[in-house]
Amino acid sequence: MRHCGVRRAHVRGRSALPFTAMPPPKYTASEIERRWLADLALVGPLQALQSRVIEDHYISASHLRLRKISERAGASAGAGEGTQAKAQPGTLYKLGKKYGKGQDTDQNTQASLTEPVVSIYLTEQEFNTLSALPGTRAVKSRYAVAGGALDIYELPHAGLAIFEIEFPTESAAHSYLPPAFARHEITRDLRYSGYALTQAASAPLTPVCA
Repeated sequence: MRHCGVRRAHVRGRSALPFTAMPPPKYTASEIERRWLADLALVGPLQALQSRVIEDHYISASHLRLRKISERAGASAGAGEGTQAKAQPGTLYKLGKKYGKGQDTDQNTQASLTEPVVSIYLTEQEFNTLSALPGTRAVKSRYAVAGGALDIYELPHAGLAIFEIEFPTESAAHSYLPPAFARHEITRDLRYSGYALTQAASAPLTPVCA
């Protein structure tokens, strides 16, 4: 029987930028999401699965993220990018900002998983212009798996695998039972935000399987 735990790794740098007191603007969308470290040995073959390459540029001293989404041959935009992305073929360019999940101080209730987000689509020229700003970079392959998205990092932590899935409601998120390959939940672990991963010398927790 296969057993997986986690090993803590040495981390340098900040885990995440502190969120300011700025309230979310009027036209944000609500993202309800949970995330886990994934054991790829339990996922199965990935070659035949729908996938794409995601390149992220985290602009320094901000919560802004530039994203380039490149389709692989025969794939279409799928898990995690919404219906608007599905309607647009080829490479997509986006600018986004997340405002942080709510913090529930009542010990008798479950903490909120809802996070306000803003995202706009860019032209390639706009993306290239903004990419000149100082920042840090991440590159990953995203696969549509088990109704969610499986991200396998190429940069900065090659081989790191994270499974995430979005939900229509908080109740659906809290009642969800993850697949067997989702081994260690990191939904509220800020060390695993995309920005924080680009700052860390190594991944905070490394899956250990035997």
